Amino acid sequence: MVNSALESHQAIFLERFKIFIYINKSAQSTVTKWLEFVGSRQVERLELDFLCLSEKHGVELGDLRPMKYLKTMCLRSLKVSGEDISLFLRNCPLLRKLFITKASLTSDVHVSGATLALKHLQIRRRNGRDFNITISAPNLSIVFIDAGRGQLRFENVPKLVVTIFRIRTRITMNNFFSTISCLASQLQSLNLSTSRYEILRKGFPQLSQLKTLIIQDKGKLDHTSLLAATTYVV
Repeated sequence: MVNSALESHQAIFLERFKIFIYINKSAQSTVTKWLEFVGSRQVERLELDFLCLSEKHGVELGDLRPMKYLKTMCLRSLKVSGEDISLFLRNCPLLRKLFITKASLTSDVHVSGATLALKHLQIRRRNGRDFNITISAPNLSIVFIDAGRGQLRFENVPKLVVTIFRIRTRITMNNFFSTISCLASQLQSLNLSTSRYEILRKGFPQLSQLKTLIIQDKGKLDHTSLLAATTYVV
């Protein structure tokens, strides 16, 4: 049904292209065809959502053709490598919003580039493997990241003021504190979802510019240390 609809579509410009489908067997070749269609059109928003009960049947993003009109990309339940992400950031020069959710990451991720237009980034993973994530994007202002055991580094993010972190149980607190310290002088909004009481211990970095603090408390936590570190919360 999807293939016949694409074959009959003649318009060059598409404001939005979305596929939401359940996959119960390998569909890699079919998805590759769909992506070839997207690459041949002027698409501004791309949404791929593949429901899959087994990770072994998960679809790999693979190589994407350059999409110079794309501004928003939403990927859900795909296998994604760091190389995939780097490639479509290079191939989509106007990309401002990138949402990767329930992803099976297969390697370290580097979101970097002096000319990136990216303003909003979300990376949420479903597999238990921990990979390093490095982010260097001068226009980035909002980030939503699953923070796990792997290193999470921010470099050259002068406009980043809003962060949402889902703290995974396997995270090393010293690594997370190091991440927050790099952003301590610029964060205005911090959202933490955690059941790890250690995150609120003494030594949490001072956040001098913070205006909004949201803690999604999954356990019985003492918030005293964190509140002490956020003097300017209103």
